[in-house]
Amino acid sequence: MRSRPRAEILAQHAELTKKNWFELLGVKQDAPLDEVKSAYFKLAKQYHPDRFVATMSESELAKVRELSSRVNQAFQDLRNETTRQEYLKKLADPEREKKRLEASGIIEAMIDHEKGRMALKQSNFELALQHFQRASALHPGEAEYHFMIAQSLQRARGVENSSNRAAIESELRKAVDLQPNNAGYRIGIGHYWKARGEMEKAFGHYKEALKLDPKNHEAIREIRPSESRKEKEREERKRAAPSSRAGSARASGCVDPTTRRASLAVAHPRLWRAGPVR
Repeated sequence: MRSRPRAEILAQHAELTKKNWFELLGVKQDAPLDEVKSAYFKLAKQYHPDRFVATMSESELAKVRELSSRVNQAFQDLRNETTRQEYLKKLADPEREKKRLEASGIIEAMIDHEKGRMALKQSNFELALQHFQRASALHPGEAEYHFMIAQSLQRARGVENSSNRAAIESELRKAVDLQPNNAGYRIGIGHYWKARGEMEKAFGHYKEALKLDPKNHEAIREIRPSESRKEKEREERKRAAPSSRAGSARASGCVDPTTRRASLAVAHPRLWRAGPVR
């Protein structure tokens, strides 16, 4: 069977994530198990993330992973009569089920976030990235998950690749949009631009962090060398300015009167002792 085009799958992501399990698998509520299995295997193959690793960005793959996870969960809930009846009861009270799923998703996201942090400490950046992406898929409104995805991407794959840079910047923007007053996120953006050699942009974000948190030691540490260097350059320009003006005066023939008298005294000592030339 031919696979669905990448664009079509991405376009259907929003619609498919809103469907209940019966709608997702495309079966009726009283469909026999064989029909449920057939629908499941068909969709599991279509939405298997491994098929898109070479053609999708990390943010796109996260959507495919979410669809794959939902297809698997749908099959688990509908594969036998007992679990199917339990799911039907949940459908009968959608508001309660919505709250349950939201709470469950938040807890699962927190667990994945913690696993991601542990993987970071062990320098297993790819594994950390997987956990943070799952956490973000479960709870997309949490800024920290987007920020940690960006951090993991940068550490795992660097900033040389243009598509990776785009993914990092996208996640950083999401984090800042959700929490615009977080100084730590501004510092993280500064580190990203510093890694790319864009020092002016980096210092701009470090300064934004200081505005949000004037005692932030990391921002101060990043800005201080640059400010010290600029101050040193200003002092050197000030010291160089008088000698530069004197050189210009000599070149133009404009000599200070005191300097002129001293020069005449050296050149013509007798004339100078006899008095001024009339």
